[in-house]
Amino acid sequence: MSAPPARSWTPQQLADALKGRPGAMSRVTLWRACRAGDIPHALTPGGHMRIDPAYVARVWPDLAAPAAD
Repeated sequence: MSAPPARSWTPQQLADALKGRPGAMSRVTLWRACRAGDIPHALTPGGHMRIDPAYVARVWPDLAAPAAD
């Protein structure tokens, strides 16, 4: 399983982290869900998609980044 990113998730990072789980989604499925407004996300100035880490923590709590010390 991939380590959670510090600030946000790319669709590929989240797809990799979900691999092997029931209901796992591909990078393309996550991207489409974001574009449809089903998953909260932001676009970087370069146009890359970043999935909201709070959403990931709420839906998949075990993927939440550990609290900083």
